[in-house]
Formats: sequence, C-alpha cells, structure tokens
Amino acid sequence: EASKYLYVDPADGSSSCEETCPDAHRETGAPWVAGRTCVPCATTHCNNCEASTDACTECKDSRYLDASGACVDACPDGYFENGAGVTGRTCEACAGASCATCFGAGTSSCEECTDSKFLHGGECLGTCPTGTFGEGLGSPDGRECEACESDCKSCADGSVCETCENSKFLVDGDCVESCKAGFYGVGTGGTVGRTCVACEVHCASCTDGNTCLVCDGGR
Repeated sequence: EASKYLYVDPADGSSSCEETCPDAHRETGAPWVAGRTCVPCATTHCNNCEASTDACTECKDSRYLDASGACVDACPDGYFENGAGVTGRTCEACAGASCATCFGAGTSSCEECTDSKFLHGGECLGTCPTGTFGEGLGSPDGRECEACESDCKSCADGSVCETCENSKFLVDGDCVESCKAGFYGVGTGGTVGRTCVACEVHCASCTDGNTCLVCDGGR
C-alpha cells in the first residue's frame, strides 16, 4: 500500500508492509506514494535516526549519543554521561569551558579542570580563594585548591603559612596561640596578620624591639 513502508527483517530476510518503521530504521519516500521503505540507520548502535539526514537521535545497547551523533561507550572529556537505560543515554556538556570531567549539569559539579584553572567547590577558578593554595602547578590540567592549615588565612603550601587569622601569631610558617620566649607579638590590635618577632640579642623576654624585660645568660 502507498501509505505503508516496506520493511525487510535483517534476521531472516522476510518482508512486510508496516504503518511505521521499527527502531533503528528511518522512513524514506513521499507520503501516499508507492515505494516507501524502511532503511536501517547508518550509525552503529543507533535506535532512532532522522528520516531526512540519517543523523542518529537516540542510541541503544547502553551507548551514549555524543555531540557528533555517534553512539559511544563512554562520553569524551567535557561531557558527563546522562541516563541509565538501555536506550536514550546521552553525553551532556559540563558547565564551563575549562571543566574536563564532571558528574552533572550544575555549575558546581566539575571534578577536574583544564586550561590552568583550579578546582574548588566543583568550579574551575583562575586563582584559589583566601585560605587555600594551588596544587598541581606543574601541569595545566588537574590543578586543585587545597585548604591551608587551621587558623591560616594565606599560605604557600599545606605546611608553610604566610598570614594567620583568629588572633594567632605567625612564627616559622606556623600559626601559634602565643609567642615563645625570646619573641614578642606584633599586630595585636587586630585578629589577622599577627606575627612573632625576635627580641634583641641577649634578651630572653621583651615587650617590643626596644624594651627588654629579662636578659639571658646572666646579664
């Protein structure tokens, strides 16, 4: 009939006239004209394809439809795998051009960054925020922001603090509650940026660089 499509079963070669073409086939031929047929989709593992262009629109066999229209085993970098059924799985773009891998569509779902960006809180940043430092500077890929030690506002790495907060004092790259003997505290007027500075030579205890309270060595 002119309104139906000729379908040839690839399993046994039998033919039949169908109202619509089955999965993995596209419909060809003008409406109400004889010679309409069902043609297999060209893309491997394709479940549905465009009638006019043969472009795949849905994959089967647990494959993912990527941006090029191919059905792939796994999505490429910059995309996450969407769907869990045997058909209808797709590759969806990660949020942000510098995100190499992600687990979802949200702006805070990135797992690895590229383009020399740093991963922090699921996002790719140009610089690490206060209280963190950049890790992985030897490569433009896989960089991350790691937290500084406790009470450290800025640091060079995980063991060397540069600025302390919460009223702690910086000494030898660490944040301490109070300065040890032979040192005095600077910056006590605020809670950030306090440091321990050595007293003058032969002074065991001082209030500042000019006022020694106790001399050492019996002086």
